[in-house]
Amino acid sequence: MREITVLGLLLLALQVVDGTVTGIAVAKFGVSNESNPLAREVMEAFGVTPAIVIVKTLAAICVLYLLWASRQKQSAPGAAPMVVRGLWLLLGAYLVMCWQWINAFQYFFQI
Repeated sequence: MREITVLGLLLLALQVVDGTVTGIAVAKFGVSNESNPLAREVMEAFGVTPAIVIVKTLAAICVLYLLWASRQKQSAPGAAPMVVRGLWLLLGAYLVMCWQWINAFQYFFQI
């Protein structure tokens, strides 16, 4: 159970980092360059800051639900390992995206 908690907290922290980086990038390059079409539509409808708060809150709720579901005693015997695998998969996807962000910032900001 500790592994699930650590992964969940790491994913929540990455949501905060992702929201911050998204805000910086949208401020510099504009809403039209946002690659997530759902986030772009919400940004155009509500503005950048409220949209980031809405989208990242929904993502955080998903992570918290996975953490809650993994702690339920009535869950299936194999459910916890599946949640751990899912959280590891999400973490891997975030790490790949972080690598792309680093490369993009180095290119755009000439670091």
